[in-house]
Amino acid sequence: MPSFFRARKAAKKVGGVSFVSPRLMKQSLEKTSRLPISPQQLRDWHLMPGAFARLQPPWERAEIVEAPEAGLVDGAIVKLAVAQGPVSLPWVAEHHFTTDGFVDRQLKGPFSFWEHHHRFLSDPDQEDDHSVLTDSIRYTLPLGKLGQLVAGPMIRTKLRRMFTYRHNIMNADMNHRQKVLGEFGKRSRWNSPCNILITGVTGMVGSAMKSYFETQGHTVYGVTRTPSASHEIAWDLDKMTIDLPDGVHFDAVIHLAGSNIAEGRWTEERKQEILSSREKGTRLIAETFANLDEKPSVILCASGANAYEASPESPHTEDSPAGSGFLPKVVAVWEQAADPAREAGIRVVHARLGVVLSPAGGALKKLLPLFQLGGGGKVGSGQQHMPWIALDDVIYAFDWMLRDEDLEGPVNLVSPQLTRNDQFTEALGSLLQRPTVVPAPAFALKLAFGEMAEETILADMPVIPGKLQEAEFDFTYPDIDEALKHLLGRSEEAESKEAA
Repeated sequence: MPSFFRARKAAKKVGGVSFVSPRLMKQSLEKTSRLPISPQQLRDWHLMPGAFARLQPPWERAEIVEAPEAGLVDGAIVKLAVAQGPVSLPWVAEHHFTTDGFVDRQLKGPFSFWEHHHRFLSDPDQEDDHSVLTDSIRYTLPLGKLGQLVAGPMIRTKLRRMFTYRHNIMNADMNHRQKVLGEFGKRSRWNSPCNILITGVTGMVGSAMKSYFETQGHTVYGVTRTPSASHEIAWDLDKMTIDLPDGVHFDAVIHLAGSNIAEGRWTEERKQEILSSREKGTRLIAETFANLDEKPSVILCASGANAYEASPESPHTEDSPAGSGFLPKVVAVWEQAADPAREAGIRVVHARLGVVLSPAGGALKKLLPLFQLGGGGKVGSGQQHMPWIALDDVIYAFDWMLRDEDLEGPVNLVSPQLTRNDQFTEALGSLLQRPTVVPAPAFALKLAFGEMAEETILADMPVIPGKLQEAEFDFTYPDIDEALKHLLGRSEEAESKEAA
């Protein structure tokens, strides 16, 4: 009998929780954190539709194939596709509520046995609005002792990093929640369920933002060319149409869609596509909502931190003059396309994003394989400043901009820490414990990518988040070393436990 079926046969249900024969229980792991919300609020958060995606480490590739749309319920079956190298493995888990939380058990997947208890208890050392979150995992690897010998240490390291990341996200989300409650009050409209529309919802930033706002109790509608699920809305930029659902009032619109600027050489056709996708998409959003009787209170539009002149003389704030070149032109056209919404009295914010760091996509995802193989190095002189921001700080900043009615117009979304390319290179190489001695010469990049290389990876762009700093927004990951540790699951806590 295969080990998976032996494990299930040995399991006995007691009060809705499975207990397994000790001879099958080879491994266990536990992670505990204290959080500034009540046990009931913590439980409710975990049952929200976006909770799984919000807790998923960005370096893991797991796709939700099937799950309850309204969030977890007792007896819910969740089906995942978990990538292991080039192979995608199915994982089916059954969820049951317990008196102090809930438990998910693997019905089908890579382990012979897997049981994960989520416990939400009152913090005995704090008031009623504080809780203790405990994740307890018991698992058995396939192939018995051989499986443990071959994969045991690797799996344990992977799980430690995963659950350290999950608890770090919970702490960061709850700390951000406390900040916005303190700044904007408990009666803020954004503390109650709202309808939020997001374009570019399938992208790296959009998908992360969707799961975050869902865990806050909001309903997120995604805009896509080919809707395939509820709460997905079709749009067509060629016909300049968007199919808004009847009877739904949108409290906010987050517009992120636009063609990727870093894909290949900029031919004239490619440049027109980059410009047109931003101008037409923004104009469609602005005109559509400007003409509604019930307008959203705010439209947050993505924009670019490359709006300024490439110059090392002084850092750029939102008041700095526009630069010359293709990207500053794109930013100008992009932001002007939102004028119809402004003229209709809608507050419009242009989030001038720097390089958004996450191993789930973008620049960091492309660089990781190269650096892991020891082929990383500085780009050009390495002295050019790279405006960057951690993905989670993008999410928190957008949440802040929804609430702060004094913020409008251009807002730089970049880390307050000015970072040169060679500093970024050293930080990433050091974290991965790989040499960074293979430079990418400027002449070679210009030869390969032309104008695109000159205006992106070679451009010296010292940009600071002036308006966010004036608004007293606190960055969770302002330091490049700490940001990379968080994003890649290499926090000191996880690393020290692995060493132990």
